[in-house]
Amino acid sequence: MKTIIIMLTCVFLFGCAGHRQVTATPDSDDVITIRKTIDRVGLYADQHRWQDLRQLFADRVRLDYSSMTGKPAEMLHPEKIIDRWKSFLPGFDRTHHYMTNHDIVVDGDQARSTTTVQAVHFIKDHETWNVYGTYEHHLLRSGGQWKIDEMTLMFTFMEGDLDLPKIAMERMNK
Repeated sequence: MKTIIIMLTCVFLFGCAGHRQVTATPDSDDVITIRKTIDRVGLYADQHRWQDLRQLFADRVRLDYSSMTGKPAEMLHPEKIIDRWKSFLPGFDRTHHYMTNHDIVVDGDQARSTTTVQAVHFIKDHETWNVYGTYEHHLLRSGGQWKIDEMTLMFTFMEGDLDLPKIAMERMNK
């Protein structure tokens, strides 16, 4: 019994059992910066600010939309991700990616975030196409900046005009 009490005291006071995870306070500088970085992905994509978008990513990014597309995750350079988005998103009249309910855990120079997302895609005279889910991001601090090196969509559902992505692609190919 004495051994168990000593071991539990060690775990709680010194974190000597297993990996120590530090959750930053919601108003810490790191959490605010990470939240802004994640929010800016949607904002910059919606505004077609491709150069600004590039600055949010690490040199290689694990991108995973498999829960929605069935295609496996990929390791990509940010330019490849942005090229894909550039060839698709401008085909809509407007898009809005709403990011909310950030749950951020910071551990030194790494962080994980779970964020609720609603992506609204609009073409005039059509019903919108909406995608709902959760994004899981992993970020690394590099040179004093937080950069996204993993981005996974945990797809929940979509609704609206499911032909809208095809229409957007057709508009881009004209």
